[in-house]
Amino acid sequence: IVNGTGLGEGVNIINYDVLRKYPVADLEWDVLVVDECHYIKNPKALRTKALTAIKARKRILLTGTPIVNRPVELFPIINFLHPEEFPTFFPYAKRYCAAVQTRWGWDFSGASNLGELQNRLRRTVMVRRLKKDVLTELPPKVRQIVEVPANGCTGAIEKEKATWAGIRERLADLRLAVELAKAKSEEEYLDAVNQLREGAQAAFEEFSQVRLETAMAKVPFVVDFLKEILESENKVVVFAHHHAVVDAIRSEFPDNSVVLTGRESQSIRQEAVDRFQADPGVNVFIGSITAAGVGITLTAASHVVFAELDWVPGNMSQAEDRCHRIGQMDSVFVQHVVLEDSIDARMARTLVSKQVVIDAAMDAEVEIKKIPVLPLPEIEECASVKRSRKEIQEEAVTLTPEQVAAVHTALRIVQGVCDKARERDGMGFNKFDVKIGHALAWEESLTPAQAAIGRRIVMKYKKQYSEELFRIIKGETE
Repeated sequence: IVNGTGLGEGVNIINYDVLRKYPVADLEWDVLVVDECHYIKNPKALRTKALTAIKARKRILLTGTPIVNRPVELFPIINFLHPEEFPTFFPYAKRYCAAVQTRWGWDFSGASNLGELQNRLRRTVMVRRLKKDVLTELPPKVRQIVEVPANGCTGAIEKEKATWAGIRERLADLRLAVELAKAKSEEEYLDAVNQLREGAQAAFEEFSQVRLETAMAKVPFVVDFLKEILESENKVVVFAHHHAVVDAIRSEFPDNSVVLTGRESQSIRQEAVDRFQADPGVNVFIGSITAAGVGITLTAASHVVFAELDWVPGNMSQAEDRCHRIGQMDSVFVQHVVLEDSIDARMARTLVSKQVVIDAAMDAEVEIKKIPVLPLPEIEECASVKRSRKEIQEEAVTLTPEQVAAVHTALRIVQGVCDKARERDGMGFNKFDVKIGHALAWEESLTPAQAAIGRRIVMKYKKQYSEELFRIIKGETE
């Protein structure tokens, strides 16, 4: 014991959950080894703050998935390892996260210059060893998206589509209110922002319930698919997200399956893994993506089926690797079973494309295949969305009455021919600007702040009104 702290002179092993209970940061250590270091991806998390406060002469951080979802998550790790090379976040984000400024501030969710990032990491802080390099006997993974016909599930899919369409419409109206509130008082603007946040949270919960209904409708197809696999293979691992889906699949394999979710105790979990690995009579492993996705070995199977998808691609990669580990002698085949024309069918392609981005950032020899991406429908954004309320208010005081009137005139001209087009066709507002363009055009008159919002929009449509009007809007003088 060191000074009554509970910390020993030799090797001290401690987990993330109790780290803050011990004065680890009060001492200076010879070596700090951090396993599964992707757990410190969030710089605001208490565990990250507690760990990065530890002083050590040498630091070694270990993980199989340093980037769980996007390059922004890597910065806390490499900043802790080499603060001289990666001292501040913003330059890193602009260079490698395709940073863009939105109405909420900066968006760092993208990816850019990944080849350069990879070379820089290898030159400074990263020793990357692929399984194929270290364990030559370990074969690669193959991923496949399996779209099954939606026979008998059309009702669930149509409900899913209708719900999503309704959510898009509601969120679009709430975002419109936020844009228009930029021209109002700070209190009104903050109220609109809070309503958007509450609406987004409600929409997420609503759509999560619909996704569960679709997943349950898909269970019979998943069960048939698993039975087909077992006709030619000894064992299979299936992952799901909801407990209800796990239970429904288990009910079809009552005597030859084991289950691992967050509901089971640690001893029961280990017993399930051991039975699957050693008992030839247990050939189906059913686990939840998060609870069964880390810390276990399932190499008795080389076939992985996802009955549901997780929003985070890193979670799915972790789950895949339960089979793709030391001792696996076969190529691991990963299949995502989705209903044709469902949101999951689009989502699967988006997730796989994100995994490609992660691989590109970390692995020099990775083969990147072009994947047809069908992203989830985006909420429509208008031309003014990248301008903050402060910028709108600052611009408003610079506009002359003549400019304000010119913006209103241009809005009405474009609105007069607008057919609420879903695509850009050179006539009226396109789909991104139609809501706010119409709202401003119908005002009896515009305030300078409203004109500042409308100005950014109508300048995109200068071909639909006179050059003279455009010059006034732009503020050009003779």
